[in-house]
Amino acid sequence: MLFCDLDGFKPVNDRLGHAAGDELLVAVADHLRADLREGDMVSRFGGDEFVIVTRGEDAVEVIASRIGALAARTLSAAGTEVRIGVSVGVAHAQPDDRTDDVLTRADMAMYEAKKSKAIGALSLAVA
Repeated sequence: MLFCDLDGFKPVNDRLGHAAGDELLVAVADHLRADLREGDMVSRFGGDEFVIVTRGEDAVEVIASRIGALAARTLSAAGTEVRIGVSVGVAHAQPDDRTDDVLTRADMAMYEAKKSKAIGALSLAVA
């Protein structure tokens, strides 16, 4: 599971308005969906957070590198070019894990990644 948080989203909402923020969230969701493999799932968790569920440890590296490419892109919101960063926490499910246990570990790893973060970059931590 990958827990993704957009860095630099709040200033877009504050400066350009909520409609622009919504436009940016849709653009990010479209990019995330396009970067996934068949059978992977992405969902907006809340605010500017997305959760990606995938199978296979090799998939995490592939998806994380694709998310890194998203952080390097310039996106458009309300006709303004915007750069965001993405902090990603990764947690691997164990046989006895409940879904909320994996989600909690991925969320905690995302906050670790966020500590060393710059806008327009990818930061990744594994729990």
